[in-house]
Amino acid sequence: MEDCPLVLIRLIRHPVVLLAATLGVAVPALGLVPAPPAPSGVSQASAAPAAKPKPKPTKKKKPLPRFVFTFEGRGFGHGVGMSQYGAYGAARAGRSAQQIIAHYYRGTTIDVLPVTPVRVLLGTRVRAVTLHADGPWGVVAESNPLQVVRSLPPGVDVMVTREGAAVLVSDTDGAELLRAEGPIRFIPSSAQTTTRFKGSRYRGVLRILPEDTTMTVINHVDLEQYLPGVVPREMPSKWGDDAPAALEAQAIAARSYAMATRRTVGEFDMYADERSQVYGGAGAEDPRTTRAVAATAGQVVTVGGQIVTTYFFSTSGGRTENVENVFRGSPRSYLVSVRDASFDAASPHHVWRDPKSFTDGQLARLLGIPRPVLQTKVLERGVSPRVKLIRFTARNGFVKELRGSEVRKLLGLRDTWFVARRRLRTPATLRLVAATQRAQAPATPRSTTEAGRARVDVLPASIDPIGSVAAKPAARV
Repeated sequence: MEDCPLVLIRLIRHPVVLLAATLGVAVPALGLVPAPPAPSGVSQASAAPAAKPKPKPTKKKKPLPRFVFTFEGRGFGHGVGMSQYGAYGAARAGRSAQQIIAHYYRGTTIDVLPVTPVRVLLGTRVRAVTLHADGPWGVVAESNPLQVVRSLPPGVDVMVTREGAAVLVSDTDGAELLRAEGPIRFIPSSAQTTTRFKGSRYRGVLRILPEDTTMTVINHVDLEQYLPGVVPREMPSKWGDDAPAALEAQAIAARSYAMATRRTVGEFDMYADERSQVYGGAGAEDPRTTRAVAATAGQVVTVGGQIVTTYFFSTSGGRTENVENVFRGSPRSYLVSVRDASFDAASPHHVWRDPKSFTDGQLARLLGIPRPVLQTKVLERGVSPRVKLIRFTARNGFVKELRGSEVRKLLGLRDTWFVARRRLRTPATLRLVAATQRAQAPATPRSTTEAGRARVDVLPASIDPIGSVAAKPAARV
């Protein structure tokens, strides 16, 4: 046992033992092997900072869906005054022209005018005029104190041109027939003679006024000769076959409108287009509408002895509208909302059979909105209930408010009686949009004095079929 310490010392000094002892100290210090647990039970290596937990992934917002807006509605026209299809339905039901007028223009009476001349503007800034009469006629210079009429041969073209300050009348061979320094008049020698100008024939006198280096052409004609050229352009003449009272009511309304809105200053009283009423002259006359004018000769609609503005239009959709809800201006006691659903239902536009559809992007572009439309909200309706004010909100929050009449014009709608229905953009709703585009491709339905012409759906620009008078300046409302 005495040798044990010595053996132990020798063992410790052995190179292998020394190497093992060295590694046993150095390796843990270098972190190559786990250090022995600390007294607290926490590993010495935990002195290094712990790794941060990974953030939870944020959920992406779902994109807003895209939409298609369909505008469903009723009627055709501005909705004020007499519905022409309503008048047609009432006439077929046995109502007289006077009863129809009383229904649509409340609190009015019918008075009779004496023979009244009117002056209709046919052309302005005309450099050369070609006229042709189908009967005896003549020409006179207004500057001639004796007003001597120079006879002209019927059936022969006559040319009117400017030569300096003078107006020169010549035949087709260039032979001078008349020279005048001021206005001239072409006068028919009989009531049956008509004069052709720009492809249309006119009764009465054609007056030509020199204006700078051009000329202005005006038709001077009696009111009762003017109306047979107006009524068939505002209501289908064929309605006289089974509903002559409708044409008679139209004649009364057209006569009243002409007198209530005629110009009070200047060289002419009214235009030959939708700015007044569409006037086709003798070439537009039809025996059925001519009979309606004769049957109501001189009759006008009045309130307190004053002729009133008798607005009219194609289709009410079942109810007309108060004038102040459509045109800017004050209320009028005779232009208030009335029901006529049972009469107006004959119209193909009583309820829209082909409502227009637009994508949210198309709608934004048409309305002048910078981003696709997200939603719509009607803020105010009239009595009928036509839209007075509507709000459009875009996907980015942009808001635009428009009058119903503005939306009607921008979108090409038939009336302001509409509802905008929003649906998801799907293949089915996109087919509705494509159908709207196909329908608009040839020509957007145009209007007359919202008038109807014989072809009710293809009409001139500021009117609607069949024949409503379009909104006039405030003084006329």
